[in-house]
Amino acid sequence: MFLFVRDYKTVALPAARGVNAGAAPGSVRVIAAALLEPRTAVLVCLGSALQLFVLSTMYTWMPSFLNRYYGLTPDQAGLKAAIVILLGAVGAVVWGNLADRAGRKQRRRKLYVVAGACLLTLAVMCFAFGALPPGPLQFALIAGGGFGLTCTIGAVPVVVMDVVHPGLRATAAALVTLIQNLLGLAAGAFVAGVLSDALGLQNALALIPLASLGAALLFIIAARSYEADKQRLADIHLSVDDAALTRPWPDPPEGSTMFSDHDKSVDETLDRLGYAPVGHP
Repeated sequence: MFLFVRDYKTVALPAARGVNAGAAPGSVRVIAAALLEPRTAVLVCLGSALQLFVLSTMYTWMPSFLNRYYGLTPDQAGLKAAIVILLGAVGAVVWGNLADRAGRKQRRRKLYVVAGACLLTLAVMCFAFGALPPGPLQFALIAGGGFGLTCTIGAVPVVVMDVVHPGLRATAAALVTLIQNLLGLAAGAFVAGVLSDALGLQNALALIPLASLGAALLFIIAARSYEADKQRLADIHLSVDDAALTRPWPDPPEGSTMFSDHDKSVDETLDRLGYAPVGHP
């Protein structure tokens, strides 16, 4: 399927600020400078890592928590913990959609939605683990907090793609994943284990959501530079390779209308997105 995907031609990198003018366009220094230049991208990557720090802790330690404090067998604890994970999966779609809707008129509102979800996660999780005894109400709040844990999954990659130079989008996407895994997913469960040994598991799970406060603050700060970072790329025009547009498609089954007017619809879609074939206006 990737062979038939319409994509724009890679855009050459300009000289980044603070880098020697003689540096090779593809050098590590130039690429690093271009990736770090948009302040928004750096802030949202760190913010998402903090939120995923909380997520990894809850997903990793929830079965143990249910086993110790609710007296559930390992298989029962695993099944009940799956409820929190499933609600998180639904939450990723819902929060992504809400961010898209909020950003239709002003892009920075996407980040305000994500920041609000992080604060909601903080309040619900801290209250559930810090103020309530084990029971139906506590678990209901934990499950509700799980709905907000995944609020960054949809919005953050979109924001990064918006503000990073088009010639580095694949690299930027890989960097987002690296930061989220190293600082978020990998660190959360470890830190929670250390706190659990010192304070007890429930107290540790009450403290870990404080990272969501840091995430929310980073998203709010990033919202202030989002529009400006996006505007820096306004003069870059993307073009689609002619070869991609003329690549042959399989003949449709006899009598089928599935591929009718396919090329026309593709051209119309590309035109709405602001793309143009190479050599065409």
